[in-house]
Amino acid sequence: MDATVTPPTYQPPPPDLVSTRAAVHANGRQLTRWLNISRIAGVLACGVFGVLIPVGVAWALRLQGTLVGPELLLLVGTAALMFLQAALLWWVIGWTREYLTRLREWALGQPVDGARLDTLRRTLAAWLAFGQWGYMALLVLITVAAPFLMRLDPDFDFTAGESAAFTLFWLFTALASYAPAAIINWLVLGSVRRWMDTVTNRALHRGAALATPAANAVSTWFIVLLVLVGLSALSILPMLAFVPFVPLAMNETLEGAGTLAVTLILGATVLLSLAWMVLLFLLLLWSRGFALAVATVADHYAPTPVNFGAVAPKILE
Repeated sequence: MDATVTPPTYQPPPPDLVSTRAAVHANGRQLTRWLNISRIAGVLACGVFGVLIPVGVAWALRLQGTLVGPELLLLVGTAALMFLQAALLWWVIGWTREYLTRLREWALGQPVDGARLDTLRRTLAAWLAFGQWGYMALLVLITVAAPFLMRLDPDFDFTAGESAAFTLFWLFTALASYAPAAIINWLVLGSVRRWMDTVTNRALHRGAALATPAANAVSTWFIVLLVLVGLSALSILPMLAFVPFVPLAMNETLEGAGTLAVTLILGATVLLSLAWMVLLFLLLLWSRGFALAVATVADHYAPTPVNFGAVAPKILE
C-alpha cells in the first residue's frame, strides 16, 4: 500500500527562539530607522558641503585675485565629487536598508522575495569588496605615489640622498599611520560579507553552512569598532572647552562678527562630529545584535533545495 507523503509544513519556533526573534525585531527596526535618518543626513551634508566649500574657497581666492582657470576647474571637480558621493551614499544605504528589512522579515517568519534578497546581497557584496580594495589602493597611493608627486613641486629641492631618506621616512610613517586602519577595514568588511553570504544562503535554503560562526566574527570586530568609536567620541568632548579660545588666537585677523562666526562654526562642527560618533556607536551596537540574532534563527532551520520565489523559514525538527 502506498504511503501518503505530505510536504513539510512550517512549524512554530521553539520557545528559545521567541526572545531571539524579539531581538531581531527590536534591533532590526532601530537599525533600519536610523539608517534611513543617516541616509538623509549624509546626503544633505554632502550637498551642503559640495556647495559651501567650493563657493567659500572661490570667494577667498577671488578676494586675493588668484581665482584662475585651474583653480576654478579644481573647485568644480570638488563639487562634482561631493554630489557623486551624495548619490552613492543614497543608493548604497538604501540597498542596505532594504536588504536588512527583508532579512528581518524572513527571520520573523514572513515570506520574502528570494530573488530580490539575493540580488541585494550580491550588490552589497560588490560594494564591500570595493571598500576593501579601494582602501588598499588609497594606502598604496599615499605610501608610494605621494613622494614622487611631491618631487614635481618646484620647492622640493632635496639632494638625491636627502630625497631617498625623505622617501623612506614617508614610507614608514604612512605605513605606520594608515596600514592598521586598512587591515582592520579589510577584515571587518570581509567578515560582514561572509555573514551576508551564510545568512542569505540559509534564507534561500541553498546552503548547509552555519551562520553563527560568521556572526561571531562580525560581533568580535564590531566590539573592537565600538571601543574605537567610543574612545574617539570621548576625545572630542574636551574640544568643546577649547572652542571659545580659538578665535582669540586669531584676533589679529578677526574682528567682532568674525570672531562670533568662527566660534559658532567650530562649535557646530564639534557637536556634529560628536553626534555622528554617537550615531555610529548605536548603529554598530544594533548591527551586532541583529547579526547574532538573525544567525541564531537561521541556524535553526533546515536547508532545502533553492527556491527563488517567496521563501520563509522551515524549522528543523
